Amino acid sequence: MPQRPTLASNTTTAVAWLKHALPPAYSFTVGDWAPASLPAVARIADLGGGDEHLSQTALEPLVDVLARHTGTPGSCSFCIWNGYGWIWGGIGIVLLGRPPEAPPIEPSSGLDPEELARATFTMPIKGPDRDYVLWEGPVESMMELGWRADDVLPREYPDENLTGLDSFEPQIPDLMWPADGAWFFGTDTDFDWSYVSGTQALIDDLASSWPGVTAVSRAEQLD
Repeated sequence: MPQRPTLASNTTTAVAWLKHALPPAYSFTVGDWAPASLPAVARIADLGGGDEHLSQTALEPLVDVLARHTGTPGSCSFCIWNGYGWIWGGIGIVLLGRPPEAPPIEPSSGLDPEELARATFTMPIKGPDRDYVLWEGPVESMMELGWRADDVLPREYPDENLTGLDSFEPQIPDLMWPADGAWFFGTDTDFDWSYVSGTQALIDDLASSWPGVTAVSRAEQLD
């Protein structure tokens, strides 16, 4: 299995590229999620952020297509909204009234809080209020982004004696792209769909490998 991507600094050129590639103002159109430099855009139905978790096996066809259509499959950037509880740990419990005298919960991901902070950035556009955490790695490593029950649940429920948990829930990146900028994948925690932009050959390959792929215009309004 591929290794999990590594946390990257929010001062990398990848963040600068992203902020330049996407529009400076949010228009509530497909174009908000598709760099203008890429000629074709498609929507993937039933593949979104939030609670949409697919198995690693199910994600392989998507990863294979994306790897075929970049010259830098070994160097990609992945952004995940930092509001997902598994990243920082205990967010939902704090909001729902975890006793204030209880000890702080370590990040459920097992990641260092200072490294997470250095990898977090905000998009400077008027639109979804999102801060993202940046990872970098080979395109196939995106299948290792997510949380394991045996890492998260015992931390958040220390009095329940939870043992023998061995399930992994991949987290689809909200944004991802290769170092050569050959394609771009974008979704949001509130979406039930994703957008992929790139060459027409990429879109055609994706449509033949993944269900629910339809060509869309950048001017199309978001649902």
